[in-house]
Amino acid sequence: VDLESHGRPDHSGTDLSRTVGWLTALHPVRLPATGCSWTDVRSAGTGLGHALRRVKETLRAIPDRGVGYGILRHLDPAARLALDGRTPPQLGFNYLGRLATTADTDWSITGEQVPSRTAGASVRPGGHVLDINALTTDGPDGPRLSATVTWTDGRLTEAEARLLTDLWFAALDSLVLHARTRGSGGRTPSDLPLVRLTQQEVDHLEEAHPGLADVLPLTPLQEGLLFHALYAPDAPDAPDVYQAQCVLTLHGDLDRDALR
Repeated sequence: VDLESHGRPDHSGTDLSRTVGWLTALHPVRLPATGCSWTDVRSAGTGLGHALRRVKETLRAIPDRGVGYGILRHLDPAARLALDGRTPPQLGFNYLGRLATTADTDWSITGEQVPSRTAGASVRPGGHVLDINALTTDGPDGPRLSATVTWTDGRLTEAEARLLTDLWFAALDSLVLHARTRGSGGRTPSDLPLVRLTQQEVDHLEEAHPGLADVLPLTPLQEGLLFHALYAPDAPDAPDVYQAQCVLTLHGDLDRDALR
């Protein structure tokens, strides 16, 4: 999938306040498509939740939302030769974000300019086989997701493009249903950036500690304590080398103040 974004990273340190333009960033992403059948999608069960987590982790692993891909392609001659020789993705996706407009704002989007989920399809020559441009707008009736779909004539018919669009919205409906299910959601490794954990380890921690807020790395002293504890003979059954416990049996009158 070719993902498009505005190309203005918030944390780059570059002052773009006097720069006019969308500065489009376009980069390919290989999304995991295994482990979740269409039956899992329609049932909105755990299989769909696992797929959502995998996609989330894939996208979060991309540095600076893919801005560096365009830099390599256009400013590095050697990288450009390698990248131009690749097979381009057949699907393009651009999410324009969420716009909140109310009666108190200075401007609002007119209804006829916002494409619906069934209208706005058109034919385009060349480019991706299918392009989706999506936008969420807040209105009096709540948020509304709209999409404009374009496709390459000769690769897809209008009926096929509409079918793919309807399937996409059906998958979104299933994601909404899944999000309302008790036990859905949960943290993923990218939500805990200070440590390196697998998804299985994160799930185990959340099960053992409900309401888990964060996981912090060990301090250098704690790392030393853990190292000696793990490598002690017969660990973990051996006594902790940093913990001493004495059990005494006393007979007669006990002077607690003296023991203190």
